[in-house]
Amino acid sequence: MSPIRVSLFLARCLLAPALASAEVSLHSDFTVPENESGIIYDFWNTHNRLPPYENINEPAFGMEVSSVNCVRMLGGWMKKGERMLDYDCYKWDGEKYVYDWEPLLRRIDVVLNSGIRLKQIVLDNPPWAFQRGITFVEEPDGIHYLEADKNSTYGNAVPPNDPTAWPAFIKAAIAKLVETYGEEQVAGWRFRVGSEIDTRPGHWIGTRQQFFDHYRNTVDAVRSVLPRAKVGTQFREASFTGEKYTDYTGQVEGSYARAFIEWAKENDVPYDFIGTSYYPFYDKEDSVDMDIVYREQIEPIQRHPDWRPGALFEIHEFSGLSQFRNGEFVWLSNSYNAALFANISRMVLENDIRQVHLWGNKWDGLVEPNVLTQKALISMQEKARYGNTGSGEPRVEGNMINGIFAADLDEHAYDALIFNYNKLSMDYREDESVEAVFTVSLPPNSKYKYRIATYGKEQCAFQRFAADFPQATKHQADGGWIKDSYDTNGSPYIMFVKEGVDTFKANAHRYTEYNELQWSDWQMAATQELAPATQQKSRVRIRTQLPSFSFQKIEVRPIRTP
Repeated sequence: MSPIRVSLFLARCLLAPALASAEVSLHSDFTVPENESGIIYDFWNTHNRLPPYENINEPAFGMEVSSVNCVRMLGGWMKKGERMLDYDCYKWDGEKYVYDWEPLLRRIDVVLNSGIRLKQIVLDNPPWAFQRGITFVEEPDGIHYLEADKNSTYGNAVPPNDPTAWPAFIKAAIAKLVETYGEEQVAGWRFRVGSEIDTRPGHWIGTRQQFFDHYRNTVDAVRSVLPRAKVGTQFREASFTGEKYTDYTGQVEGSYARAFIEWAKENDVPYDFIGTSYYPFYDKEDSVDMDIVYREQIEPIQRHPDWRPGALFEIHEFSGLSQFRNGEFVWLSNSYNAALFANISRMVLENDIRQVHLWGNKWDGLVEPNVLTQKALISMQEKARYGNTGSGEPRVEGNMINGIFAADLDEHAYDALIFNYNKLSMDYREDESVEAVFTVSLPPNSKYKYRIATYGKEQCAFQRFAADFPQATKHQADGGWIKDSYDTNGSPYIMFVKEGVDTFKANAHRYTEYNELQWSDWQMAATQELAPATQQKSRVRIRTQLPSFSFQKIEVRPIRTP
């Protein structure tokens, strides 16, 4: 965006609202202790990474405080239909089974040497040698696994062929890690048993009970070597049905999470955390309305009456999606992504969801839009979060307007992250007139300054590129770069034909300014008197224009007088 365009846009945000009353008001009272709702914590800085880890791309920002969740570390990996046996840590040498720790240690070293912290090792796919001796059949017989499931979507999803060899293998793996990196460091890593294990047959072709037994086998093996180890698992959301797959016993099984929680309590099986996945499609109401998402996908797991005290509920896989096309997810790369993540952030903080593990978020020097939301949250980190109320009606039907409010009361520093996302229509419509209201412990007419950073369509690097290259908004049939049958809101790397991808890569450097928040100048103002008047409290009112599918970060700071 040119400097002139920036100036005009900020003028519209800051000056136009003064001429018209706000239709939506978001109010947070920082003077009532009961309104404090915890601390803004960093839930966004763990990133998922897949093998082979020959090198590891750094997260989009904050590399020195970033962590990674390393998936498929033991082997059992498949790429483009080919078994990647070189990455297996358990092998058949023609006469006997042997351990080979080099692939595991090499990949861990890549992470540690990168300067990124290792958060979690996933013990998911069994190495391919654990299939040896298993009989597979073409038609279900209730006894043997199906031939069609021998190679699953993500590699080996077959339960290990020997329930005694598996824990011996896990014990040896943990012992090797302790020997190599020291008990103190390894005890600081977490171990997750399985990935979305109820997504069958992609991650598991056994039954639910087979996995429960496999989990107990694994956690017992890990803790026999490392008693302090933090161990847990990951399932699909509570509403997942599993109806697309019938297993070798003729069963259709949906989400495992609630049954696991009940089984674990009944059998005194430990878990330190349970993760789930959240892949929202930007245009599906039940994916983007956080009341629905929490009520149907998360609450039945997190608030289960048999939940283990002290265990954490987390989201271990997240990416906003444009669509599922030709066997792959197309991730979301426009301002919908940023506004949606702001909405998700509120839901996460309100419900004490401690972590959201993200997939890749930096490509050719440009960050994904949700990174801008994370950057807006950074200055709120460790501040007290306060509840807020809303009043008024949006101009546009379906607009969900809300915010996250925080304060450092000692410094009289106040922050708000407000956002606008529509659950009914994906069209960019007229701006919403919004008023952010802060009740503060300052006398009336106290001087303060404030500034606003806006992130919407005009500030999104991918959408700025599309504005400069019209082919990026058209399908092939119309002379554009978007593959026919793909929608226009996905990642250029997936939805574009080669010419479009090449052009985007060649020009990405022109848009790196949009990796940062675009701030207005500081504006000066004074707090307003309450009714009835009091010298102990006053009110800050900031009116703004909030675009469709956008967020705004508002920072209010006192003006110190000598």
